[in-house]
Amino acid sequence: MKKLNSCELLNYIYKIASIILTRIDAISKKVDDEKLLKIINKEKEEYLEIVNESKVLLKKCKGVKESISIFDKISNNIVIVNNDSIEEIIKILVESTNKELIEINKKIKTYDYSDASVEVLGNKLKRTLEKNISILKKYP
Repeated sequence: MKKLNSCELLNYIYKIASIILTRIDAISKKVDDEKLLKIINKEKEEYLEIVNESKVLLKKCKGVKESISIFDKISNNIVIVNNDSIEEIIKILVESTNKELIEINKKIKTYDYSDASVEVLGNKLKRTLEKNISILKKYP
């Protein structure tokens, strides 16, 4: 199995956290519940921090620019925009976050560990995903 270098893992971290931020923005527009909105805004802060940290580290990667495809942005939000049920939105969030958690675990396992700061950021994303799944599953 091919090992991921620092730039490849960083790019993935940036992409996932950015996609989640796009999803959070779409959800925030649909949520009236103050408790859930508070949870979502806290999540947004955490993912924004990860995006910003990855941008700083990506500057070290020659020829690599952080980017997310329009398809990724749109496809992640279509179901949310077309759904008014908070329960369904939470279910979608948990399912998509679970998929992202599985993927980041795979990526971290194949990382070449050439830069400790990238490893730390990958694990930070992993912990944030795990925590947010736990919080969302508990939401009434």
